[in-house]
Amino acid sequence: SESYSVAEFQRTAREALTDIANRQKIALLVGGTGLYGRAIIDNFTMPGEYPELRASLTARAETELPTMFQELAERDPSAAEKIEPTNARRVVRALEVILGSGELFSSFGPGLQSYFDADMPQVGIQPSLEAVDAAIDQRYRSWIEAGLVDEVRALRDSPHGLSRTAAQAVGYKELIPFLEGESDLESCVQAATLATRQLVRRQRAWFRRDPRIEWFEKAEEVTNRLSTLVG
Repeated sequence: SESYSVAEFQRTAREALTDIANRQKIALLVGGTGLYGRAIIDNFTMPGEYPELRASLTARAETELPTMFQELAERDPSAAEKIEPTNARRVVRALEVILGSGELFSSFGPGLQSYFDADMPQVGIQPSLEAVDAAIDQRYRSWIEAGLVDEVRALRDSPHGLSRTAAQAVGYKELIPFLEGESDLESCVQAATLATRQLVRRQRAWFRRDPRIEWFEKAEEVTNRLSTLVG
């Protein structure tokens, strides 16, 4: 139920990479969420965090999100251009940084639309969407059988409740209506698998924009390429 930000991931990942390099080993970063990957590959400077300010802004966003987005647009037009007005989490984060640091949110690096030469080769595998959709359904149902409902219930009922990140996580949030007695489990499972398929398509679009990634269709092609890269 603890929060885990991109900045925290970047810090711990750098520590792990340093440890691996010190042992004369080669690190393979596998996955996952595009922003977290680029925080390592492109060595972004991450803005600071201001938990109390964030909590206040999050509460405001429940009823004042349009006003807050307008405030963001006035304070930092460049940042507002890259954020959907309905994306409460990103609007809150941008205002948190602006108000907490006194600096523009857009001042932290050139932004995700810029791609620089990196000393980390990147390879990607892109199977058919049909195969991915089938795997998503099978995987999520296996999680349900393995106790995902009990896991989400335990986190929800813990003293601190679900963290902000967990409460918005695809696969978690879709089970809340079932736990609250507002929906049946199968409907929630279908909602979760649909949301995951939509997320996969957004992630594909994200990664395809990066011209540095070398794409392959088959797993064995990726394996062969990695073997060449690591010698």
